[in-house]
Amino acid sequence: MSACVSCFLPSHQPYFLKCLVNYILTAGGNRASFCERRLRRTLENGTRSLPPSWFELQAICTMKPLQVPVTLMDGNTVRVLMDSASTIQEITHQVAKKVGIRDKFGFCLYMTVSHQVYSLGDGHELIMDDIAEIELGLKNVNKREVSWELYLRKELFAPWQDPSDDKFAADLVFQQVVGGIRFEEYKCETDEDYADFVSKSYYIDRGKPASMESIKNTLHFYLPEDKFKSSKEDYWAQLIFDTFQKFLGEDPEMTVDKAKAEVVRQAMVEWPFLFSRFFVAEKFCGPGPDGEDVKLHNLIVAVNWRGLFLLKEARAENGKQQLLLELEFRHINKAVCERGGVYVMVQTEDGGEFVFEMPDAEKLRELVSLFLGKNEYSKELDALMEAKKAKRPIPPPDLNNAGGLTWLLQLPLTALWGIASGVREVVKLPTRLFDKDEPQPTESLRT
Repeated sequence: MSACVSCFLPSHQPYFLKCLVNYILTAGGNRASFCERRLRRTLENGTRSLPPSWFELQAICTMKPLQVPVTLMDGNTVRVLMDSASTIQEITHQVAKKVGIRDKFGFCLYMTVSHQVYSLGDGHELIMDDIAEIELGLKNVNKREVSWELYLRKELFAPWQDPSDDKFAADLVFQQVVGGIRFEEYKCETDEDYADFVSKSYYIDRGKPASMESIKNTLHFYLPEDKFKSSKEDYWAQLIFDTFQKFLGEDPEMTVDKAKAEVVRQAMVEWPFLFSRFFVAEKFCGPGPDGEDVKLHNLIVAVNWRGLFLLKEARAENGKQQLLLELEFRHINKAVCERGGVYVMVQTEDGGEFVFEMPDAEKLRELVSLFLGKNEYSKELDALMEAKKAKRPIPPPDLNNAGGLTWLLQLPLTALWGIASGVREVVKLPTRLFDKDEPQPTESLRT
């Protein structure tokens, strides 16, 4: 009975529901209150779509709460309570409350199992359904021996977010960026860009003043392994030292919190596609560069703080994703769902209508509509975008000028590492990011 009421509701509601509650309370014995709580939680968050996992069944049999550790990107772990009806959003909010994060938008749960990393998102889906779905997809694995872990990461930035508004959120994203650069999840284009990130990270961890010798001794904490070798240590130490001095000279009143916010803001501008939410579009129809309608199949839709992007699901011969369409948010009028939530139409200010057929049409509409409602871009981000133009062969869109719709046919998108696959988003992240055995900076290097 405990397992049943944890997964689904009785038919013929509400007539039978009162009878079931009365039966549980009178004949349930020592499980009465446990079963009633499970039933009420199922009534609150909805019926499960998949049977319970082995981990969940063990908790039901023992009537013990599910206490699950969630690892943060700074290496700390937060334990949260969950049950069969817990949603992913409830878990992320629990973690955010314990850590002190005020601006929770964009923080999502990730799950690692059998050397795979899965993005669970931050929505109202039942987390136990997601775990059961992933376990069922594992082949040649004893389900009773499956070991999985949960992580909280920053997945998406919003156009209105300012990293300096929430120092706890900025600290976690900063740690994520430092680890991502070290393990080559985030790749800079030039040595100067690497030096810029490393100099700020060094200041945050060690403070000032910096010396050539101390920088040389900490290179392995910040740079990818293939970037520095014994023969290049002096080169990197000198470059980072010079950048460090310039960085402090430009702002003598620099603080640790201000430097963290600056690193996060740079990551937001530098790698928009690595901080995106991906959707699978089975079909697409919209005006092409010559004004004629274009119909495409099996595409990926990426949404980030810059806008909406259409990508080919199949990779090119060079192994790179291809960007087909780019729509800036300030040139989108609205997004509406049609035909029962299977189709979503995005309308631009020049009258263009782009229709996507996808299983998550309503989720895409909600996200685009949310961004359209708060599409005031930070002046600081605009300035950073303009500064990047001189360095990039393909600059990001100019947020101050017209031309919000740009077709970029056969353009290799080297920054995209995330791949949406079916309903579950499988994210290609370096597994070393989640390896607890990796050497970490000593306490003296941390704030």
